[in-house]
Amino acid sequence: MGDTLAYMFHDGKIGDDKIYGSVSDLICGKKVGRTSDEEITYTSNVGLGIYDVAIATRIYRKALELNIRKTIELWDKPALI
Repeated sequence: MGDTLAYMFHDGKIGDDKIYGSVSDLICGKKVGRTSDEEITYTSNVGLGIYDVAIATRIYRKALELNIRKTIELWDKPALI
């Protein structure tokens, strides 16, 4: 989308009736994620790297649970060795 939620509210693109929960609600299990392809998940994580870690952890654990495993080469030679 390219917009922050603040701009989307200001421009009338979205209203309170379209907000189901926060990333924190999803990560903590207080809310369930999408239940259909018609639903949209939108996040604008600006300034809080902890969200990236929390989301990555949740995705990683779900992948393990579903036995989805793939090794990804990030570089030819690690930089810190």
